[in-house]
Amino acid sequence: APSTTTTTTPTTTTTPQSDSIFGSNVFDGTKAEDIRGVQKMLKDLGYFNYEIDGLYNKRLVDAIYTFQLERKIVDNATEQGAGYYGPVTKSTVEEAHRGYLEKKAKIASLEEAIAKVKAEQDKQNESKKQEFVDMVGKIPTLKLGLVHPEVRTLQKILKDGGYLSVKDTAIFGSLTKAALIKYQIDLKVIENANSDFAGVLGEKTRAAMAADLYQRWLKTNSGAQGLEIERLEKELAELKK
Repeated sequence: APSTTTTTTPTTTTTPQSDSIFGSNVFDGTKAEDIRGVQKMLKDLGYFNYEIDGLYNKRLVDAIYTFQLERKIVDNATEQGAGYYGPVTKSTVEEAHRGYLEKKAKIASLEEAIAKVKAEQDKQNESKKQEFVDMVGKIPTLKLGLVHPEVRTLQKILKDGGYLSVKDTAIFGSLTKAALIKYQIDLKVIENANSDFAGVLGEKTRAAMAADLYQRWLKTNSGAQGLEIERLEKELAELKK
């Protein structure tokens, strides 16, 4: 049923009945549901910052007028149609709101796409992290003179980190031990070469090594997923401006 609330529009505004979908009396023939629809659109567009109540009052008139000014539908409050929801204002609001909804949907779609790619990336990263844990875990307990295929894995790790420059021999000799001690110091597992567990591949050293290898890998292997996330986030940032 039509709203029975009475308000007055600005005395400076004069609009013929044909110029307003609400009629010369803003309540004649207008359902609260229709007014709520206008309020909702203007609220989405940032012009109406109040509760959507279905009342056509000064708050809504002011919101319509502000919209009209920004869209250059009117130039001032004394102009015919200022503050009224006439045909031009109606079509302009509806067009702007369609653009708002399209933009909102695109933002939601981009956010969903970013979340999906990040989830896939996290899954891949966790798998890679575990791979390093497993790799370091396969290296046996070390003692000078030990010959083991996995010692070669340790030597390759030390060479990649710049701690060892000799050929990997699969033999845990004095040079490999010295290199491991330097690595342990850099990892802050030990303080110096005389510390307990210097040159010993214990649980703490293995965990620190695996974490370091993972971080090294991350720096150079963002991969296609990282590039896709970067592209999507850039597009999202542009859209939100």
